[in-house]
Amino acid sequence: MKKNILKFTALTLIFSLSIVFISGCARKKKVTKDSSNVTISEKKSDYNIGIALSYENEDYVLSYNAMLLGFKAALKEYAGEDAISYEMNTDPKHDNINSVISSYVNHKDLIFTMGDSALKAAAENTEFIPVVSCGVIDIYDVLKLSPASRYNWSRKTGRNITGVSSLPALPEQLSVLIELSEEDDMTVGLFYVKGNMEEIYENTLMEDYLQEAGIPFNEYMVNPDPESEEEYLASVTEKALSECSILYLPAGETLRPYAKEITDLATKAGKLTFGGDEVVGKYTSISSFEDPYDKGYKAGVNAYNILYKNEDPGETKVGFSSGNISKLYNKEVIDILGISLPKSFNEYEEFFKKYTPGN
Repeated sequence: MKKNILKFTALTLIFSLSIVFISGCARKKKVTKDSSNVTISEKKSDYNIGIALSYENEDYVLSYNAMLLGFKAALKEYAGEDAISYEMNTDPKHDNINSVISSYVNHKDLIFTMGDSALKAAAENTEFIPVVSCGVIDIYDVLKLSPASRYNWSRKTGRNITGVSSLPALPEQLSVLIELSEEDDMTVGLFYVKGNMEEIYENTLMEDYLQEAGIPFNEYMVNPDPESEEEYLASVTEKALSECSILYLPAGETLRPYAKEITDLATKAGKLTFGGDEVVGKYTSISSFEDPYDKGYKAGVNAYNILYKNEDPGETKVGFSSGNISKLYNKEVIDILGISLPKSFNEYEEFFKKYTPGN
């Protein structure tokens, strides 16, 4: 696979979008609820938003770029062409994200975060400036909310933060699993890495859907010993293949290093692997993709409602997926398996060559 498929020239785009955008509409500046902590800006716009992005690798650059485009598109549509000005940190891979957030606290009306680290930094550095989050699967866990369980909470944070979760559209993914399997002989193998709460969260929710559908499943923990990593992973995968008809690898980065080997073993056994997002799905035989632009757009609507309608972020429910997925397949693997897929499936590489956020 070409190395730049998922980058989608995204590195160029994400940094070009990090330039400070200053609009020229001469309107009276408004302030947030915490006016004592906000320095009124002289910028000729209604509001000024600080954008905070942090990542350790480039796997999700495409997603972050699409989220940012969606976020700004919503605000442009609802608030107007020149109503909002933006500032974004210039080096998301190396910036001290706590310093970035701190620099926004006294002169931004709202902070838009992308990714776990940025949300954590915002939660730690301000209790007053409204924060809208995107690019986080389990916002409950990142914020360490209590006392309710992440599985039955109100989706209201009770503080200055709301957002749109990147939790995949699990019911739609289950429909794909059913579509690809013999329903009378279907058992799903759910993989996760030891201690990864994000994957455990996803799998637990998927288990509920599987139980409702009457489909059996088993869980398999990947916990490789560095001294015998390949042997351990092979043992776990072979056990799963002996007990399951299809293997499910939830969205996220942690399983990515093991996805190819798991898929290679499954392919030899004549079975499919399913990747929960485009990152792990790069290596699985089948995967699903949800346009991150849509989540960014929803986050932009949240920001508009907070700024212009005085909605309380703590009482604004965290949003979830719209349920619109693209079904993808790895041509090389599917050719080996000799499987004919419905026309609704798109070849992974070809899909991302043509992908445009929001379309």
